[in-house]
Amino acid sequence: MDLNTDVTPLVLIHGSPATGQAWQAVAKHLTGDFAIITPTLSGHEGAGPAETPPPITTDALAAAVEAEIGAFEAPIRLAAHSYGASVALHLALRGRIPIGQMVLFEPVSPHALELAGKDASHRTLHAGIGGYIEAHEAGEPEAVGRMIDFWFGPGAFRAMPEPVRTYLIGRTPMNVRDVRASFAETYTYDNLARLEFPIQIACGDKSPSVTLDIAEALIAGLPQGALAMIEDSDHAMLTSHPEVVARMIADFSG
Repeated sequence: MDLNTDVTPLVLIHGSPATGQAWQAVAKHLTGDFAIITPTLSGHEGAGPAETPPPITTDALAAAVEAEIGAFEAPIRLAAHSYGASVALHLALRGRIPIGQMVLFEPVSPHALELAGKDASHRTLHAGIGGYIEAHEAGEPEAVGRMIDFWFGPGAFRAMPEPVRTYLIGRTPMNVRDVRASFAETYTYDNLARLEFPIQIACGDKSPSVTLDIAEALIAGLPQGALAMIEDSDHAMLTSHPEVVARMIADFSG
């Protein structure tokens, strides 16, 4: 990609279900030192109800992002949120795009818990999110509420504005696709050891404990991994704490 050499390309990958616009509030707080690129994950384009998509892997979604953003000669900065952070991790593991620094906000990477032997946390995650998939497959109209309540606490889904609930219900098939892909990941600690650049993983201090367990499990395999906590924050940090998120992305250098 042909960009001004005076600025650093910054690729921001959103979570599921969402689009590149999920980074809008954060981008407002980033300085002119970055050329911001916000790809939308394959299948997340547009609005309205989604058709049930075919199975897909996280690596395939990373390959699609890779094709969308193009090639770079100089190292880029990469930041991502939630399931998008798992996509970013696979983008890095593919090794086709040079990365200088990476910041992952609460990656949803169940496999990391398996690698670290955090079986209790993996069972908790599987019960919480896996139960959501089972409810969706059984035809529960608001099954996505189970996923929302897992990340944000009981009653969180019903407390959301009706348009947000409607959007999430409509995008449930796409989100279920991504959740299945996250549970099917198979990277190893040897793979992670090849990522020899600074990687910071950030968690909100109000998020479920499993998010911190995932972060610690990933950091255990990263040569330059670091943990950061965002005070008074949960999984919705991109909208609740955009200035803090932007500062973390801009300031982190390892």
